[in-house]
Amino acid sequence: MTFDQLEYFTAVAEEKNIYDAAERVHITQSALSKQLQKLEKELGVSLLDRSHRKAVLTDAGELFYKEAQSLLSQYHCSLDRLYALRRCDENVLRIGTLPFQAQYGIAEIFRNFIQKNPDIQLIQEEVEDEKLTSGLHNGKYDLIIARSSMLDKNSTQRGVICIDRLVAVLPSDHSLSRRKSLSLSDISGEGFVLMNPYTSVYSVCIDEFNKAGIRPNIIGTARPESILSSVSLGNCISLLPLSSFEIFRHNGVKTIPLSPDVQLPIVVIGKKGAKSRAVTAFVKTL
Repeated sequence: MTFDQLEYFTAVAEEKNIYDAAERVHITQSALSKQLQKLEKELGVSLLDRSHRKAVLTDAGELFYKEAQSLLSQYHCSLDRLYALRRCDENVLRIGTLPFQAQYGIAEIFRNFIQKNPDIQLIQEEVEDEKLTSGLHNGKYDLIIARSSMLDKNSTQRGVICIDRLVAVLPSDHSLSRRKSLSLSDISGEGFVLMNPYTSVYSVCIDEFNKAGIRPNIIGTARPESILSSVSLGNCISLLPLSSFEIFRHNGVKTIPLSPDVQLPIVVIGKKGAKSRAVTAFVKTL
């Protein structure tokens, strides 16, 4: 039994003939008759007394007509509530970001979006890499702002915020600190303190070492501000996004571009196939 069949049956009961009922539900008379026969077969009763020219309900038909009205009323009420909920969701945009809003001017992007779309409520949250990815896939976030390396088969890039770069970070008095650029081979014998293993930057660093065929001497992991402090004391070197150095400037530290260049695009990522008016509006503001 389908809701379409219920619609067809109530149309016949109310119009009193197959022709007008078929016109009302926009199908042919033969198709309507077949659907009514299927419904009767499933219910195991005759709903119509076919000995009359007009569609006359049997006793079972009269009883089922009341039930069908009740079921259809509940069905349409549910559709109305779901539609209202969907409309509400379309006016809410949930965005998760890595904790780097200050580095990439993301707060300004949010401000511009709110000004251009005052009818859309923006909810944004800063979380670490793993929670960001899971939040996108479980529906907690409509979009995430992250590094492009966090794209996977279930997500798609919806826009680009900016392009950051991975740089070598050395003590200012290091023997290589005057170089204009450095390859990973040039610094392969150093002791590295990298960003924490759960971060996408750590994964990028390991991928780059693997590409170069280098097994790095990783002596620790930490947050960017702690790394810069250790580097300034001459305890290690590091690989960091250039923006981290610009935010957490530290005396006694020098940044040197890598050769070849390692880009770190900051992008807007959405779940594949997911669309909404709020998401579209946000992408247009980039």
